[in-house]
Amino acid sequence: ERYLSEAFRASCPEAARALRATLLRCDAAGYAACCHAVAGVDWLDRLAQVRCPTLVIAGALDVGAPVAMSRAIVERIEGAELVVLQDAAHLGVLEQPVAFRAALVDLLGRVDAVVEPTPSTPA
Repeated sequence: ERYLSEAFRASCPEAARALRATLLRCDAAGYAACCHAVAGVDWLDRLAQVRCPTLVIAGALDVGAPVAMSRAIVERIEGAELVVLQDAAHLGVLEQPVAFRAALVDLLGRVDAVVEPTPSTPA
């Protein structure tokens, strides 16, 4: 329930079942250890050091990593952008693949437009 919104689970039950099956195949102790490790991560004070184009994509319905967390990240990275997927929880890439892809393609297109080509090395 934390990964996928209720609406997505109802409209795409096969995808929800597949995700659940994948999660259930995980080693329970390893999964719990990863959750504990991630829970203690706090890099907010180091985010100002990020010097590359940054796009943060958040699901409006994400209870584990709420939009406020994403805003805190964006506020600390110069020029960072936030896209909020309104009908998605934690796995917005699964729930809203078209919107997720559009946001990513938009960023990559803008980055590609400002990157100067490097001269070719003579053979």
